[in-house]
Amino acid sequence: MAARRDSKIVLLSFSGEAKVVPVQVFSVLRSVGLKVPGEVDALQRKPLRGMNCFDVRFTSEAARVRGVHVLEGVEGLKVTPYDSSVWVTVLHLPLDMSEQVVVRTLGRFGKVTGYEEPEFLECKGVKTGTRRVRIELKSDIPSTLWANGHRAHIAYPGQPRTCWRCGLEGHEARLCPNKRCSRCLQVGHTLAECKGDIVCNSCGKTGHLARLCPDRSYAARVATGVVEAVPVPASDTVPHDVLSSPQCPTLAPRWRLCSPFRVRPLP
Repeated sequence: MAARRDSKIVLLSFSGEAKVVPVQVFSVLRSVGLKVPGEVDALQRKPLRGMNCFDVRFTSEAARVRGVHVLEGVEGLKVTPYDSSVWVTVLHLPLDMSEQVVVRTLGRFGKVTGYEEPEFLECKGVKTGTRRVRIELKSDIPSTLWANGHRAHIAYPGQPRTCWRCGLEGHEARLCPNKRCSRCLQVGHTLAECKGDIVCNSCGKTGHLARLCPDRSYAARVATGVVEAVPVPASDTVPHDVLSSPQCPTLAPRWRLCSPFRVRPLP
């Protein structure tokens, strides 16, 4: 398949040495029963692909499917649908964020078929922190996205520019006129007006907040019953009364109490 374009566009390549002009392309389209105009609304020559290559845009997905079917029987014409998948670049995520979290976050927008972490050209073997994910898109991805509490910046060819606050096109966040609910993540109402279910902005599922997402952290997975807590050895714990002992006011700030199972000294 050719590189990604609008899903209603296909590439037509005519064989032969003689130059093909648009009038001839229209004639071929009409000869197989396509309505021009009607089912086809745009034609563009693609000289970088070849002298006789054209992009044809259909007015609907149904028209494109029918057009591809009937044009494939035309002698001397090659019909190439454009690939629906695209490499998505993900920026500004922490280095320790796992591949599984990135794939799960972007998987809400289509089927993930590839993943890679680019390396510096000047120093092979050292990663840049950027992630690239190949996705068969079923919907466009906003230019900013939350992943496990971190805001990532998303970019890919053909991506519409969206407001990071409401996710809609046509304006910047600083001029955003839309209300967006922090509970259900929908546009059009505020938290106080919300009657919907809680939606996690990490995994996109309903029923829990991002900080309690079962896929997010060990502590959240324990809290939601996904896994059982594993007690640490007694030598790694400190009694509660020692942590709050008035006889040793300098000890408490040096220790962190995450749960009855895990108490670790801070550096």
